[in-house]
Amino acid sequence: MNMSKIINVFFRLFLTFNATSLILVATAQCGPVIDVDGNMYHTIVIGTQCWMQQNLQTAHYRNDSAISEIEDSTTWALNSNPAWCYYNGNAANNATYGKLYNWGVVNDPRGVCPAGWHVPSFAEWNILINYLGGTNVAGGPLKSSSSLWLAPNTGANNSSGFTALPGGFRSGNPGDASFSNLGLYGYFWTSTGDPISGSFFCNLTYDGSGCFPESTPFAWEGYSVRCLSDSISTGIPNLRNYINGDIQITPNPANDVLNIITYNSADGIFSLSDITGRTIFKLPINGANIQTLYIGNLPIGIYMATYSYNGETITKKIIKQ
Repeated sequence: MNMSKIINVFFRLFLTFNATSLILVATAQCGPVIDVDGNMYHTIVIGTQCWMQQNLQTAHYRNDSAISEIEDSTTWALNSNPAWCYYNGNAANNATYGKLYNWGVVNDPRGVCPAGWHVPSFAEWNILINYLGGTNVAGGPLKSSSSLWLAPNTGANNSSGFTALPGGFRSGNPGDASFSNLGLYGYFWTSTGDPISGSFFCNLTYDGSGCFPESTPFAWEGYSVRCLSDSISTGIPNLRNYINGDIQITPNPANDVLNIITYNSADGIFSLSDITGRTIFKLPINGANIQTLYIGNLPIGIYMATYSYNGETITKKIIKQ
């Protein structure tokens, strides 16, 4: 088998109406990954796993269903439904730390991670921790050495490339929905939980070099989420149909770019046509990959995207703003 055909390769393509040729730059890796909101994440292979290098930022499940944002403290503390918030209600924290989610989001079958990715289980976190030397020392290679961590940021060297940041948390204790520990602790949900043991998460600290799996009876606390690839071994895609199908196109509506994400190993053709049927762009698709198509020069309107492979054709309506 030609492995170059099934490794998830990231391509960036820049096209304009006046261009006479295409410039193509390709880098083999296990990402990057784009969520349904159009947020892009870099990835890193650690051992046999492929992880996102940033905390999740999406406000939607992978099927584009909205997740409720709750700012009010009383409502958050009494809430028993999936929800997210910004730390301290400040949207400026999103780009650095991502959103804080309660476990209802993590446990929802619609999936908060992009297609082909998932919230790691307690066991999968332990695989990572054990690969990095165990609970007492794994925090060092996981933590960023950035000044976002308050001193002493014990043991931090980020040798794994995971780049964990101290995003803090929001309490889910009834009567207390306060925000705490930004700069001091990073809390990351696992997908593991039960009525007796509670919901499990992993905890990194500014004054220790460990990474400690813990559980909380308050499933409605707000913690960060890191997604893990469904891939086997070093980022080779699990070639199957995802909830969003064999292709995902984001954002939609779009302004300047379309991110074209394919999830199967077959070569195909992507084309974009106007409402008269005139083909504007036609691109080869080489297996599972991500391509970024510049559409900034297109007039505002409705377009049709067509993806053809293995004798099948998928058509999606695209709105250019």
